This record gives sequence, C-alpha cells and structure tokens, in this order.
Amino acid sequence: LKNLESANEIAENMNNKAPEIIFATTPSALILIDGDPVWKETDNTDYQYVVNTPFFIVKQASTGKYFLKGGNHWYKTTDLKGEWVNTENPPRDLVKLAEKAMGDQKEEEAESDTASNVVPKIYLRTTPAELLQAAGEPQYAPVESTSLLYMTNCPQVILMDINSQLYYILISGRWYSGKSLTANQWQFIAADKLPADFANIPKNSDIAAV
Repeated sequence: LKNLESANEIAENMNNKAPEIIFATTPSALILIDGDPVWKETDNTDYQYVVNTPFFIVKQASTGKYFLKGGNHWYKTTDLKGEWVNTENPPRDLVKLAEKAMGDQKEEEAESDTASNVVPKIYLRTTPAELLQAAGEPQYAPVESTSLLYMTNCPQVILMDINSQLYYILISGRWYSGKSLTANQWQFIAADKLPADFANIPKNSDIAAV
C-alpha cells in the first residue's frame, strides 16, 4: 500500500507538459542541444564546437556562420535557431576537423545513411521537442469497432477521434491531444480520460500495442 501511495505521489508530481511537437510531411531531422549551447575551442582557432549535444555543430569566428555535419550532408546558417541550408562545399579545414573529431562515427553514419541523396530539413532546438515524421501527406485507416482513425504513413502513434475531431499522440508513454497537428497546442491527457473507444481497439489491430 505504501509503495502504491508513493507511486501515485510521484505520478502526480511529474511534469506532463507537452514538449514542442513538430509535425513534418517531408524528410526532416531534429537536432537537440541540451539548453543554451556551450562552446569549446578546437585545435583550429577559427572554430568552436558545441559540447552539450551529440551532434557536430561548430561556429566559425571569421564569418559568423554555423555549420552542422549530419550523415553525409553539411548544413550552414547565420542563425543557430533559424533555417539551415545544405552546402556541398564546406571549408576544407572544417571537413578535416570533423573527420578528426568524429572518428569512427563518420564511417557509421555513412553506412546508416541509406537515403544519402535526400537532404532533410533541419529543426534545431535547445528546449524539449519531438519530431513526428509522416511519409508525405497524412493517410488514415479506420480502427475496427471504434470511431478512431490512425495515421498509416507515420512511425509514431497518431490517432484521430472522429466524434471530437481531436488528434491524439503518444510521446514517451504519455498521451496528448490537440485540434491540429501543426499548431503545437497539445494538452496532456491522463490514460483514464481518453475516449472510451481506446479500450475497444481490437487485439489484432495494427495499433493494438497502444
């Protein structure tokens, strides 16, 4: 009983505020920095790199530009949180710096980059965020015996309740609902507050795991 009370207390005190939800219908990548970027000098005095991210992000002092290495692609921008554009001609000294810094990771990225000809759009964030990636415009299929639809061309769980016209998404074990996929106005929904039809999802459904 004490363990149950402790678990309930922990659940009540958890921060269930929705992170920023980014919904994309074209190839995209989410780059996260843990808070404001922390810069560190490199062997080349013209460059500094961000230490509080697993991604290779550098700032060039002489130009004020930022560069990002992602897979087989390079990106650049003058605004870290702004729009990143693909560049096929990064500075040579920067390429050498990346090869030295990334080591074996470079080879692993090349092997895993099966869509090397596709240049994804970059979303860089310094606060909690999640990327929902659909393969083109949303496509839906009905969930048998319910008033629910589920998105079939998205690896993440996205449902729509026909009755309320609300979307439901599952992020890190928590449900959030909203009227739009792109407005980023999501509200936390406790499991016992979900539409009744969630309990009617058939066991053989493609989304039975939810």
